[in-house]
Amino acid sequence: MPRPPADPPLSAGWAPRLPRGRTSAWRATTGAEKGEYCPILYRTDVLRLLYTETKWLSPTPDSVLFGWGAGSRRVVTIGVFEVTGSWERFIHANTHLDNASALARTEGAKVVLERIRAVQEMWGPLGMVLTGDFNSSPGQDGYKVLVDSGYMEEVFSVADAEGKVVGTNRNTFTRFTGSGGSFIDFIWIGPKAEKPFAVQRYEILTNVVSGMYISDHRAVIGDVLLA
Repeated sequence: MPRPPADPPLSAGWAPRLPRGRTSAWRATTGAEKGEYCPILYRTDVLRLLYTETKWLSPTPDSVLFGWGAGSRRVVTIGVFEVTGSWERFIHANTHLDNASALARTEGAKVVLERIRAVQEMWGPLGMVLTGDFNSSPGQDGYKVLVDSGYMEEVFSVADAEGKVVGTNRNTFTRFTGSGGSFIDFIWIGPKAEKPFAVQRYEILTNVVSGMYISDHRAVIGDVLLA
């Protein structure tokens, strides 16, 4: 099997703040050190990275390209992890779909699905988690592609049906004003048919600290248990 790459340059900036973690992202959207990453941060005392890849959301995922009229280059980072001291393994993918082009979101979501399934072919069958900013509200373009695939389910929907949603925040994108927000950041789990994860808790956190917006997005927390 392919081996994980060496620590990426991004780790140097994050390491002092995350003494028990590092990132599995190893290529930015530019294909070099500078640019936007879709990193996966994890605790090295709990998890071991077995494999990782970064692919571009474009017709040729191995090439550094803009896809389908996108306003920015977009990527998906995928990692295969093993729980230390056990044989438990899972896949985690992280992505950021384009904000400018609905077609780029639709086709980009298809690339994400294709790459997750390809990693499943290499390492699976394994439980899968997908996280990210999808720039799609429920029922729209990229979100709809993932739901219609039947391959995964969105954690808020599962938690809401099971009474496991904490708090009242629902929008994840708030701008820096708190007005005109939308629900576009999601956690997905699968494969849906196997239900490898049990949802324990879901919460959308505040992004206001000491009266200031620390981000135009709210953090989404999903506690899931690998069965």
